[in-house]
Amino acid sequence: MCENADMLFETVTKIMNCPFNEFDHFQKKTYYILLELIKEINFDAFIDLKKKIFNSSYNSLNGQSQETGRSSTFRSEGFQSTNLENKIQLDSQIEIVINTLIEDLKIFSLVIAQDEMYFNTLFNKDDLTITEIKFCIAIGILSERLKYYNTALKFYTKALRYTFSKYVHIRRIKIFIKHRDYKNAVINLFQFLSYIGQDQFKLINKIPAWIDKSILKITSIFNVSEIIGWLSDSNKHLIDFFAKKLVPKIKYWIEEGHDIHWYNNKTD
Repeated sequence: MCENADMLFETVTKIMNCPFNEFDHFQKKTYYILLELIKEINFDAFIDLKKKIFNSSYNSLNGQSQETGRSSTFRSEGFQSTNLENKIQLDSQIEIVINTLIEDLKIFSLVIAQDEMYFNTLFNKDDLTITEIKFCIAIGILSERLKYYNTALKFYTKALRYTFSKYVHIRRIKIFIKHRDYKNAVINLFQFLSYIGQDQFKLINKIPAWIDKSILKITSIFNVSEIIGWLSDSNKHLIDFFAKKLVPKIKYWIEEGHDIHWYNNKTD
């Protein structure tokens, strides 16, 4: 057990059970459009705007519409305008997206606001309980989802000091690439690969696509000798793996116009 264990566990549970994890492509796109809007006009202004312009689906179904027994409505692309209140009635699916984003931002704000009280001491602790490690990973996931990448790295890095997590290693590497911090991306990738036994590299027939795509993007910007220089502290078998297995394959893909080459240059 640890200080604030109940609060940490509750926060982890909320983040991991978030509806965002079940969103389809269009719901996630809506989520991120609204996130950019909120960052532009600030959270409180968005909440005020929501109250002034929109009716919730729940209130409309259980409020004035039932009292009058009728309403004049116009429905288009998920919204329903009611003449009675001069507001737009939210489609239930869109309302789930909005409420999920609001809840995510509330959780994140509470964590940042309490930095001086508890969370600052969390980063200075020499040891973490299992609950605190899970909390760091969960807040890293939430921060990354909200595009606060530096905060996500901070929590992911703290968690990795006390546990091994393939997921967290991969997320850190992808954040470095997103930030165009390619040197740290390569160094951290090969730190991750160092957990694989040397003998197992002889058995590798297929390299995970996320590694291929990461190396492909980086080798399109930097030459091989420069990247090998970043890996000077790595074991020789890892450098050989990069130079003798990854690089020739990627050169072949580029020359032949392989799909992975097309994909990596067309998407973020």
